[in-house]
Amino acid sequence: MAARRTCVRIWSYIDDNNENNDEAAGKWTSRPEHFHLLWMLFYLKTGSTEDVACSYWGVDGNTFRKWVWLLIEKISNVNSIVSTNNTHRK
Repeated sequence: MAARRTCVRIWSYIDDNNENNDEAAGKWTSRPEHFHLLWMLFYLKTGSTEDVACSYWGVDGNTFRKWVWLLIEKISNVNSIVSTNNTHRK
């Protein structure tokens, strides 16, 4: 359940700040979709090569690279996405 809440927080941050980020304004040609977040999380969790990730998701390298790195840049300076109130279950 905590992972789902974290994903919702990340998506909310990305979605809420998409148009307010002057630095990235020229990089966003369209709004990110939920599956772009999945690509980024997959890339960060697995550490897969771009070829492996593109094959897994059935997307070309340019598209994958564009969205993964835009979203990584978007959340890179955020310190409070993951709540400290999450409890660890045994």
